[in-house]
Amino acid sequence: MSSCSCRLAVLFAATVTTSAAAQTFERRAADLVGRMTLEEKVSQMMDRAPATERLGIPEYNWWNEGLHGVARSGLATVFPQAIGFAATWNDSLVLRMASVISDEFRAKHHEYVGQETYGEDPYLTGRLAVQFIRGLQGDDPRYLKAVATVKHFAVHSGPEPERHEFDAQVSERDLRESYLPHFEMAIREGGAYSLMCAYNRVYGKPACGNDLLLQRILRGEWRFPGYVVSDCGAIGDMYLRHKVVPTAAAAAALGVHTGTDLDCGNEYASLIDAVHQGLITEQQIDTSLIRLFVARFRLGMFDPPEQVKWARIPITVLDDSSHRVLARRVARESIVLLKNAGHLLPLRPRHDRGHRAQRRPMAYAARQLQRHSSRSGHAAARHPRGGVAAHARPVRPRLGPGGRVPRACPRPGVGAVDGARAARAGRRFLREPDDVGCAAVRAGGLDARRALGRGSAARRHERR
Repeated sequence: MSSCSCRLAVLFAATVTTSAAAQTFERRAADLVGRMTLEEKVSQMMDRAPATERLGIPEYNWWNEGLHGVARSGLATVFPQAIGFAATWNDSLVLRMASVISDEFRAKHHEYVGQETYGEDPYLTGRLAVQFIRGLQGDDPRYLKAVATVKHFAVHSGPEPERHEFDAQVSERDLRESYLPHFEMAIREGGAYSLMCAYNRVYGKPACGNDLLLQRILRGEWRFPGYVVSDCGAIGDMYLRHKVVPTAAAAAALGVHTGTDLDCGNEYASLIDAVHQGLITEQQIDTSLIRLFVARFRLGMFDPPEQVKWARIPITVLDDSSHRVLARRVARESIVLLKNAGHLLPLRPRHDRGHRAQRRPMAYAARQLQRHSSRSGHAAARHPRGGVAAHARPVRPRLGPGGRVPRACPRPGVGAVDGARAARAGRRFLREPDDVGCAAVRAGGLDARRALGRGSAARRHERR
C-alpha cells in the first residue's frame, strides 16, 4: 500500500494572496534585498538567520513545529498526535485545534522575541490539512498568525533508514493519485505558503533539486507563490549521499536554481563560492530571498505591533483551561474501538472480564508519546497507564504475549541497563539519552518474544 503523508510544521510567515497588501510587501522585500551585500543575502537563506543591524533586520530562527501543540518552547497545550486526531474524521474540530496552536505560537513569539502523518488516505489527509492550515494562518486579510509548511514533498515513503539515499520510482498514475492530491489540496485550497522538500530522490533527482516537483508541478501547475524549505540536511545529502553533484557549492546552486529558497542546514553558506564559480547568479539568489522576506513582512516583523492584529494575543492563553477542554475532546473523538470478531484480538475474556488492559510498551511512556519534532510541554503530563489508573483499578501491565513492562524506570539520561542485567531481567531499555526509558522494547505482540528473547518471560511464553 502506498504511504501518502502530508506533514505540517509551523513557521511564522505569510499566506497565499494577490491583494494590494501582498504586492506592497513584495516591493518592500525587493527594496530591502537590493540593499544587501551578497554575503548578507546568503546569511539570510539558512534556518538560523543572523541580524543585519545596518538594515534593521533582526535575527530570526525560521524553524519550529506545531503538529499537535507548540513544540520545544516550554508550556503549551498538547493535543493528540496526528494519526490520532485523523481518526476523529472531524475537520471542523481540527480547525479549532489549529487555531489554538497558532494562538499559542503567536503569544510565545511576542513574549519571547520560535508519527507526523494523518494516514495513507490522500483524501482524508488533504481535507484535514486544509482545515489545519486555515486554523494556523488565521483570517486577517493583511497579517497572518502563522504559516503551515506541508511536508515532505514528495513520495517520502521509502524505507525510513534509507531516506537520505533512496530513489523513489513510482508510476505516473501512482504519483498523481497517491502522492500528490493532498499536497495540491493543501496548497491550492488551504493556501499554505510554505512547503518542505524531502530527503529522498524521485525519478533519480533529489526532491530538493527536482525540477518536475518544484518547478513544473508546484510552481507551474499549482501556481504556488510561496517559499520552499529543505528538510534539515537535505541539501548536504545531494553531494554526500545521493552524489548527484560533487561539492557543497554545486548542491547549494542546484537547490536555489530549482526553487528551494531556504536551507535547513548550513550548505547555503557555499552559495558565495557558487556565484564566484559561475554555478548560479546573484539574481537567482535574489528571487529566493525576496520570497523569504515577503514572509517576514507578512508576519508584521517590520511594522509597529499595534498594527498587527495577532500581536495582541496575551501570553496567558498558554495551556488555557478552554484549550485543555478542547484537547480532551479531540482525544476522546480520536479513540477507535475494535470489534473482536472471531476472538481475533489477544484477549482472554475469562480472566480479563471487568478489567482494562493496556498492551503496548507505550503504556508507561509520557515523553515518548511527545517525541521527536512534535514534543511539547505540558503542566501535568502523565503516561497512559497513569491516566487510566486514575479512573479504574490498576491492572498488571503487559507488552503482549510473554512480555512485561518493568515496574520501575531508569532515571532520565541514564540510558540502557548493562547487557548482563538486561539478560537477567528479560528486557532491554531504550537507549536515547533524552528519553525516559519506561518503554522496555519497541515491539509488542508476538514481536516481543524476539525483543525479549533471553528473558524468562519469553522462555515461559515459548513453553506454552
